[in-house]
Amino acid sequence: MFLCIDTCTGHAGIAIVDRERCHAYKPLPQGSYSESILETIDAVMRESVGHSAPAFTAGRLNTESHPKTGGGFRLGGRNDGGGLTGILVISGPGSFTSLRVGIAVANTFAHQLKIPIVGLRTDEWFARMTDETDFLYIQSMNRDEVYMMGFGKLKTEGAIQKHPEGVQTFAHLWGGMVKYLGQLTEAHQSQLPKTLQPINDLKSIEEIWLSIVQSVDLKPQKTYNLVEPFYGKEPTITKSKKR
Repeated sequence: MFLCIDTCTGHAGIAIVDRERCHAYKPLPQGSYSESILETIDAVMRESVGHSAPAFTAGRLNTESHPKTGGGFRLGGRNDGGGLTGILVISGPGSFTSLRVGIAVANTFAHQLKIPIVGLRTDEWFARMTDETDFLYIQSMNRDEVYMMGFGKLKTEGAIQKHPEGVQTFAHLWGGMVKYLGQLTEAHQSQLPKTLQPINDLKSIEEIWLSIVQSVDLKPQKTYNLVEPFYGKEPTITKSKKR
């Protein structure tokens, strides 16, 4: 069983998936994910395996009891880790705060349960939404910039571009119609060149996580490398914070 965590996209949620199917998926409530992510993980675990999730106590996983239910997991027993064998987490780019919440929780579960963890970029996750092979992923980063990644024949390294200049330049270089998907503000959406065509035939969240789990090779490890956030660029630090 894989615990799949997304706090980066507009489809933020928690899923429990094995190699054959998605057992449970719940979207994260809008608002502060730090207040809802553990309860959502607990609900998904109960729905999928009939047990509550390992709980956090003082910032660490408490594998003996859950603060609300009194139940939980005892490591080494039949319910060791609730049957979890790996953690998948979207590592960014995304909202600075939301991104760090998801990665902190994912790393803590992986470290305390001693199971492998894999981070995947937001564009890699979105690429699983479609059967298209040649397309562009575009994501709004701030008012003036977007993150772009090309796939297939359009393959490029992920990079921050000024918008709309950067997107227009890319579209002009390729010529003709270019398919795209991603996460854009209304303002950025309205500034896209007419040669960019949105991909509308998209897979469900459950199908996306299942395809990722089926392609990931998580082998037992002696050491567990934790996932680091991928911001796409250095986080902006205000002058007051620098001081």
